Amino acid sequence: MNLDFYIILLGTFGIETVIMLTVVTFNYFRILLFRGKIQHRILIGLQFIFEYLSLQNFLWLLRQHYWLEQALHGYGCEFMMVLQTFLTIIVLQVTAFVHKAEKKSLTKNSLKNGLDTLPGGLLFYWSGGVVKMVNSKMDEISHVLFREGIYNGNIFWDKIKERALDRSLQKDKDVYMIRLNDGKVYSFKRSICYFEDHELYEVTAYDVSREQLLNEELKIKRVKADEIKNRLRQLNDDIEQLTSEKEMLDTKRKVHDDLGKTLIMTRRYLETKDEELGKEIIKLWKLNTMLLKGEESETDTFQYSGVVHDIRKSGLEVSIEGTLPTDKNSKEVVIAALRTCATNTLRHGNGTEMYVNISKVKVKTIRSLKEKDYVKVEISNNGKVPEGEFTEGGGLTNLRRSVERINGLMNIEITDRFKVVLKLPKQTETQERW
Repeated sequence: MNLDFYIILLGTFGIETVIMLTVVTFNYFRILLFRGKIQHRILIGLQFIFEYLSLQNFLWLLRQHYWLEQALHGYGCEFMMVLQTFLTIIVLQVTAFVHKAEKKSLTKNSLKNGLDTLPGGLLFYWSGGVVKMVNSKMDEISHVLFREGIYNGNIFWDKIKERALDRSLQKDKDVYMIRLNDGKVYSFKRSICYFEDHELYEVTAYDVSREQLLNEELKIKRVKADEIKNRLRQLNDDIEQLTSEKEMLDTKRKVHDDLGKTLIMTRRYLETKDEELGKEIIKLWKLNTMLLKGEESETDTFQYSGVVHDIRKSGLEVSIEGTLPTDKNSKEVVIAALRTCATNTLRHGNGTEMYVNISKVKVKTIRSLKEKDYVKVEISNNGKVPEGEFTEGGGLTNLRRSVERINGLMNIEITDRFKVVLKLPKQTETQERW
């Protein structure tokens, strides 16, 4: 090889040394930036020294023409080139290591880059309004809303409050909703944090377009549901009224039929003068009189005393223990139960006494897993007990419907006595004592 070739080769390695020296210097500052380990700093420092000495050697060789001529017959020049190649490989490996370590470390730049990739906006500013940090998303939102960046945090927050949507349903005073021109809805929230013992405001912005759309749809559905609920309530009231009128009509029809039978039996008695028939007719007239008085009082305020008085006038003694309910719904049901049980006692049981016992109980229903206060009303008599399988008649069936209409319960117990048990929801503390 001639001398010119060696000069070109040495020059090339010299340029390479300059490049590697620059890379080593850059690596050193990078590792200082993310506070790398001390041994890594020492290693890069040694690389800088070796690269610098290698550069000086190449420059010295280029100036010594006599040495180059001697190098044609020796191995000194080849040794320097091999050493520089080895140093270059080490520098490249260290550069790759620094790059990898920089990715894993948390620096100011990496923190800012991470905040800029967030889907939501983020802003930090001091109490005076000076901006500490703002990510790209919040800056983009500010340009869309106000056609300018964020230069003062307090001014930006005041503008947010001016553009906010209706806040009647919002509980947090520092949360505002804003609809952008493209239809998106953002929720802005401000909170206070502390940085180096100084008060700092944090403002976040999140896209809640889907949630807002669901809320609006829910409001519409709620309005429709309320309309349907009101219609169902009205329909239920109409059904209850029609049912009550039908039950009343059935009762009146039965009373009138019984009255017709009583008139026919009275005519027969007048013709035959049968004493046993006369006693039966007197009993029927008392019963019909009580039922007719019950019809007359349907539109009046129900009073226990009047009902008990009518029952006693029919020849049936009534014994009441406990506190009778006085709320309108329960009172109507109890009075209907007293009349129905009195009629059945006289007509079917041939009894002379009726016993009424009232107490308080706890009841757990299907609708509510929690126990609630109920009023328990037990009505029995000293008449004969039905034989065989018992089937409810029209009076007890109508009574059961009335009880269930106010969310009560009704049971028939047949032991040594015939007993009707009512459990009515407690509505009021004001009650009538006997």
